[in-house]
Amino acid sequence: MAKYRLLKGKHASGKLRKQRIYRPGDIIISDYDLCKQNHPNPAVEKKFELIEGSEDIKEKQPLFTDAINNSDDLDSLKVSQLREKAEEEEIDLTGKTSKMDIIAAIREHGVQVVV
Repeated sequence: MAKYRLLKGKHASGKLRKQRIYRPGDIIISDYDLCKQNHPNPAVEKKFELIEGSEDIKEKQPLFTDAINNSDDLDSLKVSQLREKAEEEEIDLTGKTSKMDIIAAIREHGVQVVV
């Protein structure tokens, strides 16, 4: 188990009906290494900060694995909904005009989209 602080954007965890939404500043206790979800580019502000951890944290696939494997989740959203999600997560959509470009930008940032 490890404790993380959410630094920016939102994070959802749990099953759809019992889902918890975290906001910046919230502490998240997880069995998974959430820092692996931070953008690999050091110029991009981190989303998660490890506060307290242990060495038995499980490796986890990116939060977007389900959406990547089943693109229907994102493809079912309207462009306006995708733009709203990107704004919530502070994702820059400059130059992104098509739905596919917006989806790619969201996935690139590893944001979990719950539909």
